[in-house]
Amino acid sequence: MPKGGKNNRRGKKEDGENKRELIFKEDGQEYAQVVKMLGNGRLEAKCQDGESRLAQIRGQMRKKVWIVVGDIILLSLREFQDDRADVIHRYTPDEARNLKTYGELKDFQLVENQEAGGEEDEEGGIEFEEADIDDICKSIVLQSCLKRQLLIAYAEMVGLVFLIYENASNYLVFIALFLSPYHMVHNIMDAVMPVACGLRNSEEWDGAVSKLT
Repeated sequence: MPKGGKNNRRGKKEDGENKRELIFKEDGQEYAQVVKMLGNGRLEAKCQDGESRLAQIRGQMRKKVWIVVGDIILLSLREFQDDRADVIHRYTPDEARNLKTYGELKDFQLVENQEAGGEEDEEGGIEFEEADIDDICKSIVLQSCLKRQLLIAYAEMVGLVFLIYENASNYLVFIALFLSPYHMVHNIMDAVMPVACGLRNSEEWDGAVSKLT
C-alpha cells in the first residue's frame, strides 16, 4: 500500500529548506510508536488504535532508515493478520511534533532530542554511517586466505619433519630443509602484507588477492 496520496501530504516548509512533505495516514494505515526492536528487521509497535502489533521493516527501508525505540512510524496494516503490519515510513522528531500539533497523535509520548544517526538522502531516507560492506567482505576473504596459507605452511613443515626422520642421511633433506622454510615464510608474507598495506584501495586489494589465490 502506498505511503499516502498527494492530497495527504501537507505541512511543507516555506522557508526555502529542502524538507520532506508531511505524510498523513490513509485507510489501512496506522500511526505507531516503536516499543521494542526485535532484530532481523522486526519490531514491536504500539498503534494509535490501542493495539500492539509485530511490524516488519520493508526491505527498501532496512538499509536506508535507522529506527530506534520511541520513534513514531507509519504502518501498513495487513488485512488478514490484524496483529501484524509493515513499516512504510519513519517520522523525524520534528515531523512527529507536527503530527501532534495537527491532532494526529493523541496517545503517544514523544521522545525529545532523539535523532537517528546518518545523513538524509534526496528522498528523505537516512543513510547508515556503518562500515563499508566491501571492506567487510574483503576482510573475510583475507582471513580465509591467511588461514589457507598457514595450513599449507604447517603441512609443509610436517612433511619436512617426516622427511628428516625417514631419510636423515639423504642429501635432499638438506635442500628441503633450506627451501621449505623459505617457501613457508613466503606464503605467510603473501597473506599478511595486504593487511599492512591497507585495503581501502581496490587496486591494492586486487593485487593482494592475485598473490593469495
